[in-house]
Amino acid sequence: MTQLIASALVVILVGFSVVGSLRASVSFPVSTIDLGTTPVGLAINTSTNTIYVAASDNNLTIIDGSTNTVTGKAHVGNQPLGVAVNPTTGMVYVADSLDNNVTVLDSSNAQVKNISVGPSPVAIAYNPFNDKVYVVNNANNTVSVINASTNVLVATVPVGNGPSAVAVNPSTGNVYVTDSLDNNVTIINSSDTPVANVPVGTDPAAIAVDSSNGNVIVVNALDNSITILDSSNNILATVPTGNTPSGVAVDPSSGTVFVANSVDNTVTVIDATHAAIANVTVGLNPVAVAFDPVNGFAYVANSGDNTVSVIGAGSVSTTTTTTTAVTNSTTSTNTTSTVMNTTTTGFTNSTTKESTNSTTTQTTNSTATETNSTTVNATADFFSVLCGNTNSSAANSTSSSGPNYTCVYITAVVVLVIAIIAVAVLIRRSGPKSGPAPTTA
Repeated sequence: MTQLIASALVVILVGFSVVGSLRASVSFPVSTIDLGTTPVGLAINTSTNTIYVAASDNNLTIIDGSTNTVTGKAHVGNQPLGVAVNPTTGMVYVADSLDNNVTVLDSSNAQVKNISVGPSPVAIAYNPFNDKVYVVNNANNTVSVINASTNVLVATVPVGNGPSAVAVNPSTGNVYVTDSLDNNVTIINSSDTPVANVPVGTDPAAIAVDSSNGNVIVVNALDNSITILDSSNNILATVPTGNTPSGVAVDPSSGTVFVANSVDNTVTVIDATHAAIANVTVGLNPVAVAFDPVNGFAYVANSGDNTVSVIGAGSVSTTTTTTTAVTNSTTSTNTTSTVMNTTTTGFTNSTTKESTNSTTTQTTNSTATETNSTTVNATADFFSVLCGNTNSSAANSTSSSGPNYTCVYITAVVVLVIAIIAVAVLIRRSGPKSGPAPTTA
């Protein structure tokens, strides 16, 4: 009987223990580059650490990635939307949507050629596997293929309805095109032959490929989500994002994904486990995003305020607060702060890790009870999974906090009630039993 009651009291103890549970927050610094014109597309030359921004003034704005300052402009065609870079030659390719052509710039940003393509080219990508450039023609549901060595149009490939974005796998040469009206992705092999159509979410509007593992990240604008495909075109996960996602980029060194949410003015950061860890506030109406592996920054084109937001390396701060109460006896608090390194955040230039721990125990009255730290941590992890995460954003940083504490408190109360009922039942069953007195002969 004593052992049973003691076990029930342990349940009560655990119920109180989880009330504190685990809190964690991720913050990302954000700086702003003023362009003075409306940005609509981005590309990065990883060889020179140069960012190219297609803008509504029919120019390409050039940003030095080492200083994040504007260094110049290059004139292109009417209403440029997409940009692609050949990092080996330094050639830059710009899709001019109203001129139905591609403007080619050399490594000195001088115009060298205009290549006629299909109607309304809206997106473009360079494929290092076969040294070709792929141009999405939205108005006639095709992809124009340009030989990057000669800058000559060599093929036109039919795709689905309303093609809107393109990305390539540099290891296999596969090309992925989002068909926004068909809600799928057309896959073209390196020989420029369509080989598959993969269903995704509603209105796929942007796409990126993780070159480290071949995963394909598809932005579903009307579903407020991304679909993640593996290299065999199987769906790995569907992850919620902010309102009306419109752009995506991935850090191949860590698998961290950045999704621009045009209505929310945020970027959702998703880690390699496919969990959203932060919503970072950026400029107005972010429409495109690119990741620079040279400096570890994500660049976001904000068409609503003529800026580019630069998202820097993130940092994590974790607080574990555990309250153990038997006759209001003991309170214990543990706090841990960590600066995220490359593996955690996916920023290649962040290599500093710092950890501090402090514990304070306060005892009142005469009875004190302590819980084993392993048990408390396991319980906190359980409630973190059970009750999910909540996010909050600030102007230039983001906090992603731990479990939903309303859920935690309610669950703890339910555990306590069950434990109390269990104790009452045990006491009732172990008490003296009533009945007729025995008779003697």
